[in-house]
Amino acid sequence: MPEYRATSSRNARATSSESATEEGRKRVLSTIPAGRFETIGETVDCGLFLCSPAASYITGEVLVADGGQWLNKGAFVLPPPNTRYQKV
Repeated sequence: MPEYRATSSRNARATSSESATEEGRKRVLSTIPAGRFETIGETVDCGLFLCSPAASYITGEVLVADGGQWLNKGAFVLPPPNTRYQKV
């Protein structure tokens, strides 16, 4: 399940309080390469796919549906937005 999700009642609702402010929301969005929060429908679509015959050969898999946010963890840390690179 994604930590951040767009909802109809709010532009974004988070399981943590980080996106409770506009500043926090912008900070979180800056870590998501897709540039937006996941919708409830996208979460449902992932579950429906895993329960469908199309996924019948998939076993023991973790389906990551986070707009690419996992890229900011581990060995795939993205540079901060507006990073300027110097020639070496």
